[in-house]
Amino acid sequence: LDWAQADIIHSNGSDDSITAEHDGYRSLKAIHRRTLQRQNPNQWTVIDHILPSVKSKSVLHSYVHWLLPDFPWTIQDSNLELSSPGGTIRISVTPLVVQCHHLPKINSIQIIRAGETLHGSIPSKPEMGWFSPTYFVKQPALSFCVGFYAEPPYSMITIWRLG
Repeated sequence: LDWAQADIIHSNGSDDSITAEHDGYRSLKAIHRRTLQRQNPNQWTVIDHILPSVKSKSVLHSYVHWLLPDFPWTIQDSNLELSSPGGTIRISVTPLVVQCHHLPKINSIQIIRAGETLHGSIPSKPEMGWFSPTYFVKQPALSFCVGFYAEPPYSMITIWRLG
């Protein structure tokens, strides 16, 4: 099988930061690299880099997609706020300006629950917005999806603020 291969690129030896990448987008001539950083116990940063695997001037569409618990929510632009039993969770997804990188443009922001689009204009797929804790069981969940496009390399940042 032609399975995607992943590698850890950098780890600082603690639980504060790790960077890994995979080649699952070979057919698009792109590599996805993700960095996870703990800023403090209540804030995490996820940086997604879309890198070209060959020289190309092609524009790529990509999505930051988070499957979240079915909590009450509000949204403003690409900032989502969830009201959880443990406190407010704030998730912010934006383009990241990096020197020598292209600035991706946001072209869609969606929230889907149980196959139904609750926010956004793109029709949802019936399999989106579900969580399956075990076989033959599915429960509604929130699918938060922010779409971007640009010529690689480009980066997106998600900031999670908990509590």
